[in-house]
Amino acid sequence: MRTKSLIFLILLFLSACGGSLKYRYYTRINPDGSVYKKVVAVGDSSQIYEQPFSFDTANGWDVSFDTEIDKENGDTLHLAIAEKTFPSAMDQYDNLHLVSDSVELDNIVVGYKKSFRWFFTFHVYKETFLQRFQFQHLDVNEYLSDDELAYFFEGDTTVVASMTKEEEEMFDEEGEARFWNFIMTSCALEYLDLLDQYAKERKIEPLSPEDSASVVQLFRSFDDDGVDINEIGSVLQNLINISWPIIAYDEGYFDEFEQQINDELLLLDEKEYDVSIDLPGVLYSTNADAVADNIAKWQFRRGRFLYKDFTIWVKYRTTNYWTIILTALSILLFTFISLFNEIKVNRMMFLPGLCFIKYSIGL
Repeated sequence: MRTKSLIFLILLFLSACGGSLKYRYYTRINPDGSVYKKVVAVGDSSQIYEQPFSFDTANGWDVSFDTEIDKENGDTLHLAIAEKTFPSAMDQYDNLHLVSDSVELDNIVVGYKKSFRWFFTFHVYKETFLQRFQFQHLDVNEYLSDDELAYFFEGDTTVVASMTKEEEEMFDEEGEARFWNFIMTSCALEYLDLLDQYAKERKIEPLSPEDSASVVQLFRSFDDDGVDINEIGSVLQNLINISWPIIAYDEGYFDEFEQQINDELLLLDEKEYDVSIDLPGVLYSTNADAVADNIAKWQFRRGRFLYKDFTIWVKYRTTNYWTIILTALSILLFTFISLFNEIKVNRMMFLPGLCFIKYSIGL
């Protein structure tokens, strides 16, 4: 079984090999609804002067390069800076959401909606970092809690801070088992989807639910030596006397899937993210780590969205000054009309008396 110690050894190796990229995402939503986006990639020169961004910078982005000194160790950091102003929040979607996706890239979906409430407009702005694990059949939280995910993939030791050594070892062992169960079950469900697709294309009777359950158990029996897709086909032939999974394998039907489980089964990445969203109105709710001067801020590692989507969101309120002015003018106009009508009514009541006086004195 792949263990947490192996994960940390790999992470340590990655850190020793020049460090990982850091990203700074700055978003400013302007009062007119346009959005200024600035993305800064920070790293060594070998990383920065290639293409450090997941999105296509040729799509109207202004790209520049700079350097800065690391305050902690005095090293020179290289910066690639991409900037662009979008007409609206949702115009970011086509730039940040990738149709051709891969686990190495960051795929971000932007969401925005607003509700008009006369004096105020209420806004909800979201950015979702889509999970990188490609077999998206299960919810990882059915196997690991958020605290456990943070511990295993973000280096957050808060959850074990008060544990004894023995308790921490048991926590590690049980978490590793549940995580591996999640990985293998996800792979099994992907394999079954491919089998169903193959059977449908060739009008073959698909596997029964009982046989599908056997496939899941078969995948769960594999350890960190790897998953042998060809062996699974052989087992199915002996177990339930069907040969078409082997034929599908020989035809190359599972080549891409096999490459994925060889190269992308366990995702490890130490990229760090500093994300800020600057708002034009009053921020009244958010899941940000911190808020300063009406700017919501998050800090996280890529492990946050390796095996589940991670959404950052803000809710803010803007004032509709034109409705205030219109309301004030309406009140003034209503008051003026009311006074005018009252004077008119009083004048009409006064006229009969005035005529009687004139008649009495013979005018």
